[in-house]
Amino acid sequence: MLPKLDHAAITEFPSGAMENFGFITYREVGLLLYTNYTEAQIYSNKKYIARLLAHEFSPQWWTYLFLNEGFATFFQYYVTNHLFPELGFDEDYRTAAIQASLVNDVITNPACVPMEYYVEEQTAIRGRFNYVSYQKAGSIIGMFLKQLERNFPKRSYKILTENYYQAASPAELYKAIQEAYDEENPNGKLDIPKLMSSWSTQAGYPIVSIEKSGSKLKLSQTRYPSGNGEIYSVPLTFSTASKIDFATKTAGHWLTTKAKKLISKISISMKAIG
Repeated sequence: MLPKLDHAAITEFPSGAMENFGFITYREVGLLLYTNYTEAQIYSNKKYIARLLAHEFSPQWWTYLFLNEGFATFFQYYVTNHLFPELGFDEDYRTAAIQASLVNDVITNPACVPMEYYVEEQTAIRGRFNYVSYQKAGSIIGMFLKQLERNFPKRSYKILTENYYQAASPAELYKAIQEAYDEENPNGKLDIPKLMSSWSTQAGYPIVSIEKSGSKLKLSQTRYPSGNGEIYSVPLTFSTASKIDFATKTAGHWLTTKAKKLISKISISMKAIG
C-alpha cells in the first residue's frame, strides 16, 4: 500500500480526473464545492465527487483496459451506495451503467467489439476508452459480483496485492476466483473462466426467451438484435406468485447453451412471474 496518496484540483484540467501513481489529479468541479452553488447543484456535485473519488481509488494495472476501468466504474457506485444508501447510487448504477451499455450495444451492433479486445496502435488504444471498457465492463463485473459475492472480493483483493507493480491478466483473475469458489463449494460445478470469458470475449448481449411446456419452462438465448451464434453464460433467478422474491440475486440456474434448456420444478400452477 502507498504510505501517502495526494489529491489535487487543477484549473482547466482536460480530464475529469487521472489516477496517477500516488498523486490523483482532478478537474476543479471533481473535488471542490463552491459556495455560490444552488442546493440542487450542491446535491448533484456531492454525488459526482463521491463517485469520482471511489472511481479513482479503484484502478489497478491489468492487461486489458476493461478490467481497469470496469472495476473502477462498478466500485464508484458500489462503494458510494454502501456509504450513502440514501442517495440512490444503486439506482444510478442501473441507469448510467447497465442501461447505458445495453443501449450502446444496440446502437453500435454489429460494429461493437468485445471487452477483451487487444490493440497496440496509439489511436486504437484511445478508442478503447469508451462505454465498453467503462459502463459495460462495470455492468458485467457487477453481475458476477452478485453471483460470486463470497468469492469475488476475497480473490480480487488477493490478486491485486500479489501483482503490485505488475499487470494482471483476465485469466489470472478468473483462476483466482475459481480457486476461491472451489474452496467454499467442494461439490460446486461452476466453471468460472468459462462463465466470465463468455462475456469478455464476445460483443453484445443476449435476449432470453421463455416458453411453457407442460409443467416446465424452456429457455433459449440469442444475441440482440442480431448475431453470429454467440452463446453467453446467463445467470437465472425465478420468482413465483406463490413465493414472491425479487431480493435474491444469486442464480439458481445458468443458461450456458444456445439450445433450449429445460428447467423443471417450476409448475404452471405456481405462476412463474419473473
